[in-house]
Amino acid sequence: MTLKYKNCVIFVRDIHRSKQFYTEILEQKVIHDYGRYVGFECGFGIWETAYAMSVIYPDQNKTPSADHPQTELYFESDRLDETLQALKANRVSFIHELYEHDWGQRGIRVCDPDGTIIEISEPMSAVIRRYHEQGFSPGAIAKRTGISLSEIEHYC
Repeated sequence: MTLKYKNCVIFVRDIHRSKQFYTEILEQKVIHDYGRYVGFECGFGIWETAYAMSVIYPDQNKTPSADHPQTELYFESDRLDETLQALKANRVSFIHELYEHDWGQRGIRVCDPDGTIIEISEPMSAVIRRYHEQGFSPGAIAKRTGISLSEIEHYC
């Protein structure tokens, strides 16, 4: 048997509110909208919690715990500063605003309306280009980022 990863599905209390968040604020394109399930082009979906539980556990009264999110969705943005301003303008709940990881990648963490953790970071290709423009050698960039020298040379 061959399995192929397709997407991550998160359970949401209000499918309409969450769909609006992902389409209007994070600018994700819907490829499937079945009312209580919405699939996005980038490879994840949202599913109305009560309905999901009734499908998954039809003979039980199950409710997932949302107290401690176990999942983080990861997005990339070539315009991180603009993304940050758009998130602020939409009064999104921040875990932290713009930061820089030890490996040089800049990112933001927010929560969607149900508390799911979302990281939005610049692509590593942008990190490599930034260091190259600052005069770092490919070897120094490799050491800082942990990316192979051949991949760094590709982007430089």
